[in-house]
Amino acid sequence: MNSNETSEQVLALVPPELHKYLTVHPRNNSANATERYTPKNVSDILRSIQRINDAQTIYNEDIFGPVQNDTIIIAIQVSLVVVL
Repeated sequence: MNSNETSEQVLALVPPELHKYLTVHPRNNSANATERYTPKNVSDILRSIQRINDAQTIYNEDIFGPVQNDTIIIAIQVSLVVVL
């Protein structure tokens, strides 16, 4: 089942007048469409990881200090689910 079929199934559960409030988001994408490619070897994979890591933002580094290899990081993801 691809994402289009899944989106259609979800939309079928929602009244048509509410479709304008829904947005379909692609899943498991770390890069935008222009950067997406399939790495062919370990060095390509490592370069991809380094590029993606370099693009990340570390918040509160001024308060807690720089991140080291042994730094414990707690990540919290908040998701709002609206049930109609």
